[in-house]
Amino acid sequence: PPSISGLWSANVTGTSMSVHWSTQVQSIQTFQVTLSKTSEASELWETNMTMIELRGLQPGVLYNVTVTPCACGRQGSAVHMMVKTDAQSLDATTRLTNIEFNEDLRNSSSLAFKNLNKTFIEEIYQSLAPELKAMVESGQLRIEIQSFSLGSVVVNFSIIFNQSPGQAMGNLSLALLHALMNSSKFIVDNETTYTASVTLFNTMDRYRAEGGTVEVPRIRLEVPIMCTYMKSMLISTDLGYMG
Repeated sequence: PPSISGLWSANVTGTSMSVHWSTQVQSIQTFQVTLSKTSEASELWETNMTMIELRGLQPGVLYNVTVTPCACGRQGSAVHMMVKTDAQSLDATTRLTNIEFNEDLRNSSSLAFKNLNKTFIEEIYQSLAPELKAMVESGQLRIEIQSFSLGSVVVNFSIIFNQSPGQAMGNLSLALLHALMNSSKFIVDNETTYTASVTLFNTMDRYRAEGGTVEVPRIRLEVPIMCTYMKSMLISTDLGYMG
């Protein structure tokens, strides 16, 4: 039967990837390529080449790519791999003071979780600028709720997007903040204090001193840094979300 001896991806971006495979069979073959992601229907292509360009993908999504060889009316064993598209991600936390927390919000399968998830994302979308709305509609920007927690309701969520030169990260953070502040359904806490901490280390790599000699640092420095924010929402590209 026809077989595939290797499968790999290349040139992975936020919206595209190329998939390559190898085969040791010399006869004429065709290959069925299936692309799927969680809870969505698969897309299917057929080709007689040993590579395919996949475009129109969403950033930050884990895709399952399956290739099945076919020859002389026979189908060989399928091989598959998981590939995650490139993306820029922001983690964010905000507190909604006019929503009462209940235990169903801890369960992402519950109706309460799904309803608040949908309403929260819709409220942000309605207040976004047209260019950001266009990114949402094209799948280039999406908001994913990670969890709801007590206090009144603390929302931990991520903003995932395909960064472009004209879309500065700071502008996106500011737009999302304004969207929540202008919400007609939610009251965002303008008083909670958020604290973020990080420890900086020096490199122990060799360096050339002023006299021209190559030296190695003798002391490893650890510098703890802690920042406290009086903000209605915390957004960070480096730190995980926190309540």
